[in-house]
Amino acid sequence: MDNGMFSGFIMIKNLL
Repeated sequence: MDNGMFSGFIMIKNLL
């Protein structure tokens, strides 16, 4: 799994 993908998901969740 790419760490970038996981990081992006957390970032989006933070925005919501």
